[in-house]
Amino acid sequence: WSPQLIFPQLSPGNLVTLTPRSPPRANIYDRNGLGLAVEGKMVTVGVVPGRIEDETALLTTLSQVLGLAPEAIKAKYATSPEDWFVPIADISVEQSRAHYATLSAIPGVDFREKTVRAYNGIAPHAVGYLGAIPAEELLAWQALGYAGDELVGRSGLERWGEPYLAGGRGGTLSVVTSAGQLVAVLKDQPATASRSIYSTLD
Repeated sequence: WSPQLIFPQLSPGNLVTLTPRSPPRANIYDRNGLGLAVEGKMVTVGVVPGRIEDETALLTTLSQVLGLAPEAIKAKYATSPEDWFVPIADISVEQSRAHYATLSAIPGVDFREKTVRAYNGIAPHAVGYLGAIPAEELLAWQALGYAGDELVGRSGLERWGEPYLAGGRGGTLSVVTSAGQLVAVLKDQPATASRSIYSTLD
């Protein structure tokens, strides 16, 4: 027996790796083109422990801006490595702009922007929402190509339209060395573009 019976490139020390590729989730609109569920942005405010110079000032300011107790903030990064970015709380882009000058002036505070699903609050019972895949449904979702850690439609149009909104998953199946160097590409499957849903809601 030898792993090379599976793939000739699987010589000792080589590994098979899958790099998934997913298109951005498409939007849900009403009949007039108003976005009911669209791609939005949030800003994660975090702390890099090794850069803190005045911890009291940092905790006081973050507490005022984020509405968290200083003890709760400190507990998040207390045991983290000094060079790690430790997320503290998410705020809107508008809030980050309003407080950027104040927070960016404090050594140890840093920001990360991330993509989120944004809803405008209209007809939430019909539009639905995204949620984690429940354990009892994991195998069924994995059979559709999901890794299992994605957010998927759990109700309403988000659930019904999952095949359209999520698009088709692709990825690259490769053989690499233990150091991560590429040996061969076994399969490269492009992702299928997602498609927005235009509802009859007004």
